[in-house]
Amino acid sequence: GYGSPAFITHKEREESEVLNPYIFLTSERILTNSQIMPILNAIGDIEKGNSFGLVIIGEKIGGEALVSLIINHEGQKLTASVIEAPGFGVKREELLEDIAVMVGGKVCAKGKGASFENLAPDFFGKADKIKSNRETTKIIGGKGDSSAIALRVRQIEKLLSEEKSDFEKERLEERIARLAGSVAIINVGATTEVELQDKIERYVDAVASTKASIEEGILPGGGVALFRAIKSLDNFGQNLDEEEQVGVEILKQALRKPIEKLFEMAGIPPVAVDEVEEAKNFDYGYNVVTREFGSMIAQGVIDSTKVVRSSLQNAVSIAGTILTTEALIAVVNVQKEGIKE
Repeated sequence: GYGSPAFITHKEREESEVLNPYIFLTSERILTNSQIMPILNAIGDIEKGNSFGLVIIGEKIGGEALVSLIINHEGQKLTASVIEAPGFGVKREELLEDIAVMVGGKVCAKGKGASFENLAPDFFGKADKIKSNRETTKIIGGKGDSSAIALRVRQIEKLLSEEKSDFEKERLEERIARLAGSVAIINVGATTEVELQDKIERYVDAVASTKASIEEGILPGGGVALFRAIKSLDNFGQNLDEEEQVGVEILKQALRKPIEKLFEMAGIPPVAVDEVEEAKNFDYGYNVVTREFGSMIAQGVIDSTKVVRSSLQNAVSIAGTILTTEALIAVVNVQKEGIKE
């Protein structure tokens, strides 16, 4: 978020908003007037006495440099804000480079031979708006070149394809999303706290499902995808021994259960499963909400491929663990089962 409450422009929201700002990026600390004044003078030369907005994103902006910026901010010519650069060490430099590409600027760093003296105009990025609160900052409408952004995305995608760590993969995916995507804010409201929490969980699940679908695609829902997978086991089971054949039959029964359970809960006769089985279209199924047979995908009854695949793999894993376990402990309703204590 913003580096000082002095930069707040909307007091009721405790938010800093700078319109059409010049954006100065640096991996250095800015602590003295000798560092901050060249930045202000460079933009002043560009604007020729006009008012302007300035946002500085750096490792740390403090001391007399921060005081000078606040004094200028409180005048009529400058709307300013300072933001501490995200991340640490090498990761911070990477994120600053991402932002530079996004806004069409350059990172001023001693390691790259740059200094605060004689700053060229191309060091400053531009955006439609930068909004900051205490904890977060949004850069809206960055003026970076689209081909440069696309190249940066491809570079990160290459790193992603070679990365082994799940944590690093997630971090790289976030960087790609910031560069290539957009921001959407979902406001959830309700009358009671219980209803609100329920709605929030539904939205969280929907967003997670959408992300999973983007990764691996979608399948027809309503238990149809698993049901269709049974046919693939017919040829697979030909060269197996007797015990393995039993395993295949167990898996076939398991793949059939979801669609049968859906029909049972909806009060649909079990014979309806046969109609689905005989259909030629791979996504033909029964919509238990509209009470209609037809294309599941066309009716919007879909599942994430990743969710279906993961649930099947996890179920097989658990079943395999149970088979190799000597004993299981389960809770039993003594009265219901008629067991004597």
